Amino acid sequence: MRKLQLGSRGTLRLASLLVLSSVGIASPASAVVEQIDGRVMPLFDPATCPSNGSATGCVQVALNIGEGFPNAATNNPLQSVFDAQTTPEVFAIPQTGGVFGNVLVRNMVEGAGFENSFGWYNVDDPDNRFVITPCADEPGSQRTVNFQDEFTAGNYTGGFIGFFLITPEDNGAGNCGEAATPGYIYFTEAARNGDGNYVHYLIYTSKVDSRRFYFGFEDLFRGGDNDFEDMFLQVDGLVLPCVPSSEICNGEDDNCDGLIDNNPVDAGGDCGLTDAGVCELGVVECNEGELECVGEIGPVQEQCNGLDDDCDFVVDNDPAGDGDECGTDVGVCTYGSQTCVGGVFVCVGGTGPAAEVCDLLDNDCNSEVDDDPLDAGGPCGSNVGECEPGILVCNAVGEVECEGGVGRTDEVCNLLDDDCNGAVDDGNPGGGAECGTDVGVCDFGSEICVGGEIECVGGVGPSEEICDGVDNDCNGDGDALAACPNGSQCVEGTCAAPCGDGEFPCPGGQICLDGYCVEGSCDDVTCDEGEVCRGGICIPEDIGEGGAGPGVAASSAETTGESGTTSQNGSTGSGDGDGGNSGSPGDNYGLATGGSGLRCTTTAVGSTDRGASVAAALALLGMAVATRRSRRRRNADPRPGGTGEVGR
Repeated sequence: MRKLQLGSRGTLRLASLLVLSSVGIASPASAVVEQIDGRVMPLFDPATCPSNGSATGCVQVALNIGEGFPNAATNNPLQSVFDAQTTPEVFAIPQTGGVFGNVLVRNMVEGAGFENSFGWYNVDDPDNRFVITPCADEPGSQRTVNFQDEFTAGNYTGGFIGFFLITPEDNGAGNCGEAATPGYIYFTEAARNGDGNYVHYLIYTSKVDSRRFYFGFEDLFRGGDNDFEDMFLQVDGLVLPCVPSSEICNGEDDNCDGLIDNNPVDAGGDCGLTDAGVCELGVVECNEGELECVGEIGPVQEQCNGLDDDCDFVVDNDPAGDGDECGTDVGVCTYGSQTCVGGVFVCVGGTGPAAEVCDLLDNDCNSEVDDDPLDAGGPCGSNVGECEPGILVCNAVGEVECEGGVGRTDEVCNLLDDDCNGAVDDGNPGGGAECGTDVGVCDFGSEICVGGEIECVGGVGPSEEICDGVDNDCNGDGDALAACPNGSQCVEGTCAAPCGDGEFPCPGGQICLDGYCVEGSCDDVTCDEGEVCRGGICIPEDIGEGGAGPGVAASSAETTGESGTTSQNGSTGSGDGDGGNSGSPGDNYGLATGGSGLRCTTTAVGSTDRGASVAAALALLGMAVATRRSRRRRNADPRPGGTGEVGR
């Protein structure tokens, strides 16, 4: 790392030659290594190197120590200037019995201010580097690398290796150049260094051990003192690369890549008889120094497989087994002979097995009749509605029948699908018949299946008996036990009150029948000319319903008589009154007429006095009574066994 300010190029060369001659080293005509500026390397101080015996600044002292000479010796045949080389750049690891050997690295000199690391790499993988001597190691330390272990671990690939120096220059991480924080990396393969053709390392080959080499490094980028002892190391266990030639299969490393018989030129070609048909040519491979044909597929006896097995360019010609007997004579089968068709033997002329069916024959020719027939074992029947599927079985007479399960039945009214057609109670099962009765008010209906039960639909059924003249409960007895209120009784379809006493036991328009007042009927009544029947009674045609008599003013324009209702002055007849003049009501005087429709009133009419009005009313009343009695005498009693007089 030290930078020396030396004189001109000529002065440096002269000083170097003087030193060399003073120690009796080889002729200046020997080959030397020059830096890019022409200076011979390594540089050293001739006044102290090697006379003071210090290896710092003097590669020759380190070489003396490594070769077994005293530090200040001048008779070491390995000279720092004339034996300096920049090649070989790569090295091989020797093998003994197929096992890679060990490499010993001895740290001899560190003449720089930097703490550098030294290591190795596979030439075919320079980015994967392995440190041997870390920056923490000091001169005098040594480390051993077991390359067989490195090979087993996959670190060493088995080929050539190179060496490198890692410096901390410009790494910004301290003074230790290591893999994690490299500054610059300088390789023994000069082409990999990043500062052009600047010489960063010298190599010396030991003269006492052919497998020993010395490495001297300069650790500054394109500069330094060129004494090549910034880090100087001794490495034992290496061999020089060989002189390369074409690799052949002979158990030797002909191309000097450190590998024996790798990709020999006399291997890799085709070998074998032919590549016709199924045959394939092999590949010539090198196996333990001898060539072998690997992967060849040769001809074999022709088979029936659609291939040219014997490689005669004809497929399936006279294959083995052609014409042999085939098939069987078990069951319904008969023998045939096999013929190769389309790469498959076909049995021709015989009867082969078929799927077993239920027919009392051995169809599949397995010596068993109707065993597991194809047409049995499956489901049968239906699983719709109440049906359940059964299983097809082969019976003893060779017929397939449905065994188990539940079949269809006639549909009944039960909310189930008995006939298994997917519909419940369809077709009105159990229904359709006439139901009910036609007695009284009832009428026949039809039986219908509803909700799983037969119901009578569409008819008229019985109801509670009421007093209306009809047979409501359809028991053949109209109004039997029909209830009536307040002591009345159902008579001829009407709740009738009991008959009263006297000449008029019932209200107007009613007659006393069996002790009860009922509406009078005009069915059997014949009235005289000029009379009409009202409620079973003949009255004059000219007497309106509820109207006033001749010459008597009505109490109102329309008077409705209430049956048998007695007012202060008499009863008011039922019926509509027509033709009365509206007048002011006065005192009523009258008789209970039993509903004749007449009302006797006293009303002031013009200047007529009360006496005249009363006389007229009494005359009219007498006429009505006489007429009523005459009619009663004419009418027979309508009741069975009657006396001919009503209400007596």
